[in-house]
Amino acid sequence: MIGRARHPRLVRRGDGLTTVAVDVDEFEGDVFLVITDAGRPTRLLASYRDEDEADTTAVDFDHWNGTVSIEEPAGADVDPTPFIDEEDVAAYDDAALFQPRVIPEGWVLDSANVLADFSFEGDEVGGCDTVSLTFFDPDDEEGSGYLSLYLAPASCASERPGSADDFVAGPNPGWIELEEGFATGALTVGSTAVQFDSGLSDADLTTILADLVPLDLANPPAATLALG
Repeated sequence: MIGRARHPRLVRRGDGLTTVAVDVDEFEGDVFLVITDAGRPTRLLASYRDEDEADTTAVDFDHWNGTVSIEEPAGADVDPTPFIDEEDVAAYDDAALFQPRVIPEGWVLDSANVLADFSFEGDEVGGCDTVSLTFFDPDDEEGSGYLSLYLAPASCASERPGSADDFVAGPNPGWIELEEGFATGALTVGSTAVQFDSGLSDADLTTILADLVPLDLANPPAATLALG
C-alpha cells in the first residue's frame, strides 16, 4: 500500500514526525502516513466510508527495515498435514468410516476433519457429527478435479431430492443429482451414509465409489486411477 501511495499532502509536522495524506490507486478512502524525520514510516491509517458502513484501520510499524532472525522449528513442532485432523477423526465412533481404494492420478487427500452438527446440502433438519474427506487435483486450475465425502450414520442422511436419479456404485445403492458439470449424491454403505459432491462425471464416480475400504489416514488411497 505504501508503494502505491501518490500525491503526498502535508497534514501536520512536529515532535520529529510528519503526517501526510496520500492517494492509493484503487482505494476509495482516506489514507494517512506518519513518517519520522529520518523517513521511516511509523503508522498507516486507512479509513473507508460509504452509505452503509464506515471502517478505519491503523497499522503501526515497530521494526521497519530491521533485521529479523527466524529460528527453524524442530521437526516435532511442525504438523506436515495441517488440514488433516488425525486425532479427531480417530476418536470418531458414530459410524464406520470409509475411503476409496484408489483415486485419480495426481490426486491427494487434502483434508480430513470432523464437522459438528453438519447437514449435507444445507438441510434445515438438525445435523450430525460428520467426518469430511476431500480429495483433489492440486494442479486443476478449473477446480473440477475434486471429490468431497461426508460420512455419518445412515440415519443422518439428507433427504433425496425429487430431481435425483438412482445411483449404484458396486454394492452400494443411493442417488445422484447432476447439475452444470457437478454432482451431489449419497450412498448407503452398511450403516453409514456416504454423501458426496464432486466435479467428476457419474461414470468416474461409479468407478471410485464402487470400491470403498476402511478409512486409514496413514495410508491414503493410491492415486493410480486413469479417468475415463
